[in-house]
Formats: sequence, structure tokens, C-alpha cells
Amino acid sequence: MSDEEKKRFDRLIETGLSLAKNREGARHALAFLFPKAEKSIHTYLPPDADVNIRRIKRRVSIAEFSENYFSLSPQLNDWSKPEFEQKFGEGPTETFELLAQKIAFAPEEERPDLRRTFIELLDAEFSSRAEINQEWLDAIINASQTLIRNKDEEAKFLFHFDNLDRLRWLLQHALERLPKETRATLIKSAIAGARDLSLLVDLVRGVIGDLKKEGAKREGPHRVDLGDESEAVRSILLSRVRTLATSGEIWHQARPAQLLWFWWGSTEDDEVLQFTSTAMDTREGLIGLLSNAPSLVRSSEEDYEHVSPTWRKIVDLDQLNAKAEELLSSTDRSDAATAERFIAALRVGRNDSF
Repeated sequence: MSDEEKKRFDRLIETGLSLAKNREGARHALAFLFPKAEKSIHTYLPPDADVNIRRIKRRVSIAEFSENYFSLSPQLNDWSKPEFEQKFGEGPTETFELLAQKIAFAPEEERPDLRRTFIELLDAEFSSRAEINQEWLDAIINASQTLIRNKDEEAKFLFHFDNLDRLRWLLQHALERLPKETRATLIKSAIAGARDLSLLVDLVRGVIGDLKKEGAKREGPHRVDLGDESEAVRSILLSRVRTLATSGEIWHQARPAQLLWFWWGSTEDDEVLQFTSTAMDTREGLIGLLSNAPSLVRSSEEDYEHVSPTWRKIVDLDQLNAKAEELLSSTDRSDAATAERFIAALRVGRNDSF
């Protein structure tokens, strides 16, 4: 296209946009459906090194995109496998940037599906042909804090699972394909650099089990053997958990309860009980315990929250309940509501039968 033709084309696009009722929506739709228009209207889509790939992946011949040519409201946030695979090939930074982009432009109600599908696509890549390496493992763990905070729960048959479950399965499947020495090396390095340990403690606890016989077990056909490095991995991770507990950063993790249970399962003493007893004397520790102890119970009649009696292994529930009762009169309505939720869930938990 000559300079003169380009100017004419730009004017034509601008005239069309000026007539649109929703100018911003029209810009996005035109850029999405017609690659030639993309450069003229400076769309939100990120520039790719290969313009031809960018055009091909949105052609009408691509089944996943073709219906957008016949819709007045194209789905800009759907996942296209070719689009995902291209970003995956570029590396983890680009892949997670693509997720952030789609989340940013998606309506709130569509975001859970986007996150779920993203994790499923990642799992498919690592389960079929790609081999996980340190860069990818670190990127997944670094992104896990956000993904886990957004639980995106889903029910399948009699089971309910969320993003923590999905990410744990993803990593287990990926690590299964590696030699055991490589697995341990990757995990140890990931532990050293991870900002949030929620996913790692859940993964490691499931892989090597607890030292306590009543703790987590390795069951089923899937097993990630770490060989002679199992206890070294436990020791490194336990050291980091203790450090986070000492600094109080444990309460800023995505799932503090996961860290407490890993800690409990990795020691033969009352360390965790001592920690939680001291923690509830501080506002941060008290709110952390009151917020994390209740859990949702799925029922055929009605879902409800309870505090499982198993929490007595890691915290004095009577002492915690007394603290919660005191907090009910707090002028901070958020703190009072947290206390009220805990007390109600604890009452239900006491009536649970096991």
C-alpha cells in the first residue's frame, strides 16, 4: 500500500468510526476482525514481531474466530488455541502477559472462565509435548498468588475444586515427565525464589507426604518421586515457612492455612500450636486465624461454613473463640464481621459428626 493509499485508508476508517454509536467498541471490533485496520487505528492489541502471524490467527478460516465475522458483539476475550500456543512458544513472560491482557478487558463475570481455561491450556501443553523448566516453574509459582486468591471454584460430579487444585495437578503432571533428580533441583530453586508458598507447600505435602502418620498421604497412580532429595526439599521449604511466620508475612500469603498444615505435618513437636497461640495476641495474627479457619462444606441440601475439629491440632480453638468474642465489640466493623463469621462456623463445626 502506497503512502497516498494508506492516507486514504486511514481517512476511510476515521470516517467510519465517527459514525459509530460506540466508537471504542467499533475500534476494537475492526482491529480484531480486519488486520489491515489494526495499524490505522492503533488498537489495544500488542504488536507482534510477525505481522503475518497476527493476521492469520484472526482470519475467517480459523474456526475459533470465524463466528466473530458474523456477530455484532465479537468475543474479544475468548481463548484461541493458536493464539495461546504462539505466546506459549515465546515464553512465560509473554504468556502471562496475554492472560493479564485478557483479564483486563473482560467483564468481571467472564474472568473466572478465562483463568480456568488458561490453566487448562497450560496443563495441556506440559502434559503433551512441552517440558517444564526452571523459568516456567518460577513463572507459574509467581503467578499462583493471584490465581489462587481468585478461587474460581467449579463442581465436577461429587467433587469441587479450584485454582489451587488445578495448579497443583498441572505441576504434578509436568514434573512426572522429568527425571527425579531434575524434579528436586527445580523445586528447591523455586522454593528459594517464590514470593508465595501456598502452591509449593500444597504440592510438596502431596508429593512427599507428612512425617505424621495421620497427615497427608500419597495415593492413586500419580506420584512425583523426589528420591533421596525428599527430606532436603522438606527442610528447605520448612525453613522458609518458619521465616515467614517469624516476620508475620505468613498472613499475607494466598492461603496461610496451607503453610500451617505443611508446618504441622513436618514437625514432631508443638511448634505450630506455640506459634498460633502467640499470633492471636496480635491483631494481624488474630484476623489471619479467624479468616482462615472457616471452610465451605458442600452439601446436597445447602452449602455451609464450618471450622473443622481438625484445626485443634494447630490452634487452641477455645482460646481463639474467646478472642473472637472480645472482637465482636470492635469499632472496626470488618474485624467484628470476621469474628462473627468464625464464631458461627465454629458452632457448626462442633456439631459435625466424623
